[in-house]
Amino acid sequence: MLCFVLQEAKKKIKKEKKKIEQERRQREIDEKKAQQGDDASPVQHFDLEKAAAERKARKLEEKKQFFVNCDNNFKVIIDCAFEHEHSDNGTRSLTQQIMYAYGVNKRSTKPCHMYVTGLGDATWDQLSKTHPENWQATTLHREPYQDIVQDKKLVYLTADSPNTITSLDTNCAYIIGGIVDRNRLKGNTYEKAVAENIETAKLPLDQCIKMLGTNKTKVLTVNHVFEILLKYAEGESWTESFQSTLPGRKDVVVLQHSEKLNNDNEDAGTTGAVDNEKDNNEDNEEKEEMEEEDNAKEND
Repeated sequence: MLCFVLQEAKKKIKKEKKKIEQERRQREIDEKKAQQGDDASPVQHFDLEKAAAERKARKLEEKKQFFVNCDNNFKVIIDCAFEHEHSDNGTRSLTQQIMYAYGVNKRSTKPCHMYVTGLGDATWDQLSKTHPENWQATTLHREPYQDIVQDKKLVYLTADSPNTITSLDTNCAYIIGGIVDRNRLKGNTYEKAVAENIETAKLPLDQCIKMLGTNKTKVLTVNHVFEILLKYAEGESWTESFQSTLPGRKDVVVLQHSEKLNNDNEDAGTTGAVDNEKDNNEDNEEKEEMEEEDNAKEND
């Protein structure tokens, strides 16, 4: 019993000594800080205030220039009117893709105004968690894009279009379908655009690259399409835009005959929608492959 009491007493003494030492060190730190504050000259205080004011002015100028750059570029619309086709996981995935797209826009040297339209309750609730009211040059709308963007020509970007885009036009607003599982909903965006009498076009993917990787589907995510558009606007060729944006698992190979198309970026200014018989043939082949996959799933 006596040994136990002695051990407890030693522990208590050790704890008190540690506390006293910590208090002593904290007093020394506080004294040094106070001394440094007293020794700081008015000139040093002025320099700090001046530097802070310069940083604030620089940020305001950068923000102003950001919006000027957006005004001088095309607009991009993300059409979220397909919410009823999505599962909860699909809605969360779409929300992430929109967030990635915003991040790309914020870092780009050629940003654009981005409109997220046709939002349903589920997608709206998911996006609201990310505080989109603080996003620059990006607005969320429950209304359809026709009611929001009326100062630009609308062009719906869809892989099912018979028209291939060769360059981008600052007088256009490019619509990206907010669909996660495009294989399951193949043709939906094209049918929607045709029904609304909106011009359609697809990216020149087949003319520039071939995918050899394990995931070689031509279906691109919302943020990938968005980033490709901005990369091209920044001055990259279509091929370079695809290469720098698409993930490595797609194992992109450049096609030799893509050089002529890439040169079009030197004088961009028209949508350059062109009918292409080869594109139609490849689309038919892809459609047949999709039908075979769907049949296989049904058999399983």
